[in-house]
Amino acid sequence: MERPTPTSRQELAEAYDAIVAGSPAKPVSPSAETRAAPTRPAAAPAPGKWQQLADAYDNLIDYEASKPRSLALVEAGRTKRMIQVAVSAICFTSATYMTIMQPSWLYPQVAAPASIISDEQAERSLAFSASLVSAFRARTGQLPPDMASLDVPIPGVTLIDLGEGRFRLTAVGASAPVTLDVLPNDSIVATAVHR
Repeated sequence: MERPTPTSRQELAEAYDAIVAGSPAKPVSPSAETRAAPTRPAAAPAPGKWQQLADAYDNLIDYEASKPRSLALVEAGRTKRMIQVAVSAICFTSATYMTIMQPSWLYPQVAAPASIISDEQAERSLAFSASLVSAFRARTGQLPPDMASLDVPIPGVTLIDLGEGRFRLTAVGASAPVTLDVLPNDSIVATAVHR
């Protein structure tokens, strides 16, 4: 179908103006470009300007509906739907990848924070460890090979066998390593904080 002729537009404009002015409107005849208006249900029309306004609006709707849709609008709608589907697929795929694979740039591996203890806490830990090592030596007659061999291993404390029944315990304090030397008779020789 072609665009409406100026005559049909003129007729619509006259009908609208007549309704607004309150005078009876000249009926708008459908032109060759418009399709026939659907028949209205058989109901008693209400007299007055509101009925005329409703009829003019129905005629306008029928006229606009009879126009051919632009092919560009149809293609734009298809393109828009294709873009929406593509973007949705990309978002779903990306979210699935990030959830399952957990890439390192999104989920960085955070190292456990080092246990920072004060020098006094390190000295207490060494004294307790010395009593555990001495109890192990009293039971077995020898020093344990490492701190993990004790009944209650103390993390962060290392055991060094100095020979002749002596041993040294070392722990890391807040400022520097702390050492504790123990003699064969379980007496503490020296506690040194190296700064």
